[in-house]
Amino acid sequence: LTYQLVDKDGNDITADSIDATPLPGNQTFTVAGTGATLGALPKASGYTVTGWGETAAVATPYAASPFKKIVNADANHIVTLYAKAVAINYTLQYRLVNRYGIIINPASIDATPLPPNQNYTVVDGATLASLPTATGYTITGWSLNASGNPLLTSPYKGVPPRNGSTVTVYAKAVPNIYKYSVEYYYQGVKDDSATYGGTAEFNAVVGIYAPKPRLGYHLQGAQNFPLKVGVDESANVIKVYYVKSDFPYAINYYYDGVWKPLATVFGSAEFESVINSYPDKNMAGYKLEKTVNFPLTINWDISQNVMKIYYIKDTFNYTVQHYQQNLDGTYKEITADEDT
Repeated sequence: LTYQLVDKDGNDITADSIDATPLPGNQTFTVAGTGATLGALPKASGYTVTGWGETAAVATPYAASPFKKIVNADANHIVTLYAKAVAINYTLQYRLVNRYGIIINPASIDATPLPPNQNYTVVDGATLASLPTATGYTITGWSLNASGNPLLTSPYKGVPPRNGSTVTVYAKAVPNIYKYSVEYYYQGVKDDSATYGGTAEFNAVVGIYAPKPRLGYHLQGAQNFPLKVGVDESANVIKVYYVKSDFPYAINYYYDGVWKPLATVFGSAEFESVINSYPDKNMAGYKLEKTVNFPLTINWDISQNVMKIYYIKDTFNYTVQHYQQNLDGTYKEITADEDT
């Protein structure tokens, strides 16, 4: 009794050709004796092996132990039993995972669709489909595990785990890293020395920037903030605007060195602007003596924003006239020559 392995079409094949376990050894039996105890069917990963058949067609009913039949015996009394190895049809399915190995919908990152499922056998294998693509992501694959390693090569001829019928292969999508920058503008003028940059993942949100105020300025606002990082690095720019603040000032008036609070004039003006005029509050009999801190340049330190106007009493000429009373009661001005 000998054993032979055949393919699905009944053609002789060797066990080694499909990495099967060895065929049983030849056996001698007589139909009058105990017969032959049939050997175990070979096993091959990715194949269904059936038998033993009395012909290469390996049709049922299969031969059973003890085997005592003389079928298809040749002139040398050799009886051959056959086992058929048929490649199993498997399904290959594709999945996309994020960096953490979690399955995601390609639409969630605007990726191209996943390839459809494929049927394959370990004989022909499956030609691995092209990877999906997504703007802002690097997609690697295909791999048998969600970690992304090792990568498979095409054609894939592997067998599903745990005697299953489906193999899942994974592609991993990892967001790319892009540059961004933060620019600072003071009264509309960019200060290149204040600019700084950083990097962040695609679609990450930059929700903070370093405050860089200047004395006398306040924050007006920020453009393109919060920043959602995109693939165009030239557009990944946060613009921070500072403008000059208004500060109060006072004009104090002094008369003969004495401050008159009720005369004080209050106002406000933009930082570094110049106040080059003041209300004249001169009083009759007084004149301007001096000014202090005039013109006034508005400072962030409001204690410096005080203009002082000083008035003092004016001086005037006077004369003394002398008169003499006449006998008739009238008066006559006495000139200096007549004075005695």
